[in-house]
Amino acid sequence: MHICDIAPFGVYPPRGGGHSRIHSLNLQASQRGHTVFLFSQGIRKFELEFPLKSWTTQINEGYTEYRYVSMLSLAAAFFTGSAGAPPLFAGDVLGIMRPSILRREVLKSDVVKVEHPWQVDYVKSIAGDLPVVVVEANVECDLLQQTLNRRVAYSEYLYRKAVDKEQSALSLADAVVVTSSQDKETIKQEFDIKGEVHVIPNGVDVSLIHPVSTPERQREKERLGFSSRKVVLFTGSGHPPNREAVQHIVKMARELPDVLFVVAGRVGDFFTSKRNVLFTGYVEDITPFLGAADIAVNPVTSGSGTNLKMLEYMAAGLPVVSTVTGVRGLQVEPGVHALIRGLGEFSSAFSTILEDDDLRETLSKNGRTLVEETYDWKKIGGRELDILHQLMRS
Repeated sequence: MHICDIAPFGVYPPRGGGHSRIHSLNLQASQRGHTVFLFSQGIRKFELEFPLKSWTTQINEGYTEYRYVSMLSLAAAFFTGSAGAPPLFAGDVLGIMRPSILRREVLKSDVVKVEHPWQVDYVKSIAGDLPVVVVEANVECDLLQQTLNRRVAYSEYLYRKAVDKEQSALSLADAVVVTSSQDKETIKQEFDIKGEVHVIPNGVDVSLIHPVSTPERQREKERLGFSSRKVVLFTGSGHPPNREAVQHIVKMARELPDVLFVVAGRVGDFFTSKRNVLFTGYVEDITPFLGAADIAVNPVTSGSGTNLKMLEYMAAGLPVVSTVTGVRGLQVEPGVHALIRGLGEFSSAFSTILEDDDLRETLSKNGRTLVEETYDWKKIGGRELDILHQLMRS
C-alpha cells in the first residue's frame, strides 16, 4: 500500500507529542512493507536557514518526508501563530502555490491521510476518487477556544475560520480518526460528519522506554546532577496547556522545598529555574530523565486529545499523579494506574507515594501493563493499517 500523509507542520525529527504520533504511525507502516510519503509544510525555528528551500529526508527505505517551504507558508503561519492559533491557512497556501510534487504523490497513492483539518479542502480537490482520511488529533475548535489569544485584534476572525475549516474537513472526509472515544462523541455532537469515525489512540514505544531498577535510578540521578534528592518529573512542549501546568508546578514546589521538580522539554523556555524547579529546555532524549525520576506529574487543566506524556510516564514504570484532564481519553483507572487528584491535593499525593512502597510498586506495575497491552505503537499501527485497507476496498 502506498500512503500519502499530509501535515501542516514539520514532523521529522519529532519534537513534540503531535510530531511523535505522526512519525510513529508512519514508521510502523513502513516497517510492515508499506510505502509512506509524508508531505509536511513549513519550517521550525531550529531548522531555519537562509535562503529558504524545501528538502527531502529519507527516514528509511519505505518512508520519506518532503518538507515544503515557502515564504507564503511562513507568513501565514506567523499570522495565525501570533494569536495562538494553528496554521489554519496551510491549505490556502497550497491552493495558491500548487506544488507539483504534492499532486504527483497524492495521485500515486492508494490512500491519503491529512493530519488536522487545515489542508483537507485543497487535498480533496486534487485527490479525485482516492479515499481521504482526516486525523483529528484534537477537537481543534474546542482546543482553540482555550488557547486563542483574545487580545489579538483578529482572534475572533481566526476562530470563525477555524470552525468553518474544521466543519468542511469533517464533511469531506471519507473517514475520520480521533484519539479517544471521548473525542469521538464530541465531534459527532458538534459537527456534521460524512465518513465513519475511528478511534486510534496515542501510543508509546515500549521497547525504547522501560522501567529501571533502584540502582539504575540512582546512577541516572548522579549523572544528571540530582544527587540523592527525590525527583518529580513533568515533560512537555511549549503548548499553552503545558505552560499553564508549569505554573501549578511552581506553586507545588514552594510547598515541598526538599523535592526537586524537573521540567523537561521546550515548555521550560518560557520560565526561569527556581531553587527547587529545574527547567531543562529541549532535550534530545527524554529517557534519562524518566530514569532519574521518582514520580511523574501531569497537572494539566486544559487541552484536547490525549497526553502522550502519560503513556511515556507509565511505560517507564513511574507512579503518576494527574488531574482528571491529564488522563482524558485514556483507560486509566484512578488508584489502579495512577493517582487522580485536584491540584490542591498533589503535594499530599507525592508524600503518600514516597512513603508507601506497596502503592508505588502497584502503580508502577499496573501502569506498565496498561501501556504494553493497550498503547504499544506496534499494536496501534496495525489497527490504523486495518482501517486504511478497509477504505481501499470500499
